[in-house]
Amino acid sequence: MKKIIHIVTDLKVGGAEVLMLKLLPCLDGEHYVFSIGNTPSRIRDELKLLNIPVYSLKTQVGFIKFFSVISKASFIHGWLYHGCLLAYFSALVFRKPLIWGIHHSLQSISSEKKSTKIIIQLLAILSKKPSKVIYVSINSLVQHTNYGFNKMNNIVITNGVHMPGTKIKQKKSYEHKRFLAVGRNNPIKGFNILIKAFQTLCVNHKNITLTIIGRGVPRLNQQVVEQGLAGKVELIDEVKDVSLYYPKFDYFIISSLSEALPMSLVEAMSFGLLPITTDVGDCATVVSEFGLVCEANSSNALYDVMNRALNINIPYQKIEQQKKHIAINFSHSSMLDSYNTLYELKNE
Repeated sequence: MKKIIHIVTDLKVGGAEVLMLKLLPCLDGEHYVFSIGNTPSRIRDELKLLNIPVYSLKTQVGFIKFFSVISKASFIHGWLYHGCLLAYFSALVFRKPLIWGIHHSLQSISSEKKSTKIIIQLLAILSKKPSKVIYVSINSLVQHTNYGFNKMNNIVITNGVHMPGTKIKQKKSYEHKRFLAVGRNNPIKGFNILIKAFQTLCVNHKNITLTIIGRGVPRLNQQVVEQGLAGKVELIDEVKDVSLYYPKFDYFIISSLSEALPMSLVEAMSFGLLPITTDVGDCATVVSEFGLVCEANSSNALYDVMNRALNINIPYQKIEQQKKHIAINFSHSSMLDSYNTLYELKNE
């Protein structure tokens, strides 16, 4: 059985880390996860519960385990920029095949930390080494190759989701309409812009609410209170299973300044929520004909599409078509097949 070492920046809850949690237990092979950081998180705990060894390279135990396993590894898979950099040097020293996983967009690279920019530039120089570089969106691939990443070893494997097990019920036209956004509290997610757009929306629409779920989101409460939205905006910290919340809402919003392909958008659409997104990454492609798209970093543009959404009555047939669109193009099984095929090639 092939042994695969995964090196990741950290295991805080984010799109790539959630993907790892959903992917590794289903893949062939024996997997070992090594994180550069040592932040306690549910991703770390849940991987261990699924019998996937997880170690931090900041600990003596993790450091020793890394050296004992790597000599027997079939190849190394780097996740996220810092993880890819360490994976590169590990593959170089131990002469192992290498895969990189890029789960980021460069649409708003000016907002990145200086250290992260340096690492991205370094990875571009080193990008001929990996046998494959996985991107989760076409847009991300184009941005990175335009930035200097190698053009000859790329593959796009989009994020896939498990489809809801029950048939989506037709949404009734209740007077009260509910918006949902999911993501960590980071300026790149555009939540300050979303809250401002929602404040404007509330002027002419009284029976609407907005819920934002994600790590650190409650820290946005001061802005909510200052803009007179207490009782209208609900802020929920990181939850274990956000899929339990989707059926309670009518609209799902991506307000980000930069994304590759957010898994939350795909998940929300699989539950029949009307998607509203800024034009970042491959979001417009995912939304297709089923939702609304606006320019990024503009509260006025976001307000406009949210206002239009409130006047859309989605027929049941349209919801079923949206679910079919996700099932065909973004299924978990298709993503799993792509990774297993790639991993088999690396084991030859």
